[in-house]
Amino acid sequence: MSKERLGKVEEIVNIITTTESEEEYNSAVNAFILSHMNWLIERVQELEKDIKEWEIVNKSWEEINTQIVEQNKRYREALEFYAGKDNYQSQYDEYTGESLCEPVFWDEGENAREALEGEE
Repeated sequence: MSKERLGKVEEIVNIITTTESEEEYNSAVNAFILSHMNWLIERVQELEKDIKEWEIVNKSWEEINTQIVEQNKRYREALEFYAGKDNYQSQYDEYTGESLCEPVFWDEGENAREALEGEE
């Protein structure tokens, strides 16, 4: 509540509490009620506008959060591949018994590039 509004309210309350005239009392009470009703209507309209603005902000944050969750999932999958000890061990051809290169060697960073693709 602004200082100006508070001053008006105090003035009306003073009239209501000190007047001996029924007409002046009724007039002050009506002014007080109307003043508050108008203020409340304006305040509700302001808050409704604020709610609409916050809904837009919230939707933007939800979209950003979804993108971050998807990005984290890609990064986690890539990190799990590079962190997997089995991916650094030589693989063997089951028919010939020949030693093949490690999966990380054959990958040549493809998993990392795929994880980073979503950022472009």
